[in-house]
Amino acid sequence: MRLDKYLLENNSQEIGNASRSQVAKAIKKIGLKPSADFEKVQDRFDLKGFENALSEVTKSISQWIQPQVSKDFESWIVQEDDDTLVINKPHGVVVHPGIGNDEGTIANYIKGYLGDSFDPEVERAGIVHRLDKGVGGFMVIAKNRSSQLELKKQFEEHTVDKIYKAIIDQEVESTIEASIEQFLEGFEEIGERVEGFIRRDPQNRKRNIFEKVKVGKAKSSLSFIVFTDVNEVLVKIETGRMHQIRASLKYLGYTIKGDDLYSKGKLGGSLNISLESVYLSFTDRNGKKKIFKK
Repeated sequence: MRLDKYLLENNSQEIGNASRSQVAKAIKKIGLKPSADFEKVQDRFDLKGFENALSEVTKSISQWIQPQVSKDFESWIVQEDDDTLVINKPHGVVVHPGIGNDEGTIANYIKGYLGDSFDPEVERAGIVHRLDKGVGGFMVIAKNRSSQLELKKQFEEHTVDKIYKAIIDQEVESTIEASIEQFLEGFEEIGERVEGFIRRDPQNRKRNIFEKVKVGKAKSSLSFIVFTDVNEVLVKIETGRMHQIRASLKYLGYTIKGDDLYSKGKLGGSLNISLESVYLSFTDRNGKKKIFKK
């Protein structure tokens, strides 16, 4: 597989919604060919070397993000300190620039809001995790490189707690009365464990499919789900795959209200999906646990 194609399909968290041409330019900037075979390139580096090469690609992409001042962005900020911003992202706002979205994204607004204090060493304008365009709720953003590396480590080690609430089109018969705190404390006991693999849907490349058996280069996926009302679901994700909740619920036979991509197969991005990040916790660089809950 071509290097540029591999990065686009397997590193969405690292490169955001960058276009193929942007990724190709970034690859050339570090002295590699976009058309080079991914496995041969990987063989040239040890693991650390390949991670460093990928980091240089993402830094290059970040430089193309233009700062944009938004009068609304400040009202989305829930908490800010020297290291992080926590925002309540509205539904319908894109997180990272991409094809057809060069401006009006969270990344543009971050650079515009921070202005001269923006740290040019951070990748993807400080974004360490993403929410789909139609999804709302809590996001944490790094304001400096040290904070970004620390947060990235916490996400990789699955020490960041993330809980989402979804309203589904269908109704379920069996429900469990549980608050967010109760679910967080006993998710392994009261939640349904949904574990398997996620890959691109070969019938519709805009969405992913969840399967119990690994096919090709599918990535592992783990979620815990509890139905707290006839059409309300709480989901705790242990991995952070693109469309993980939407694809996992689809596998179980449920679709989220407003999610036309997964319920009807429509290619246009839904502006308001009834899916929201309602709980987020992480540890700051001083060792203090930060908790945000709706």
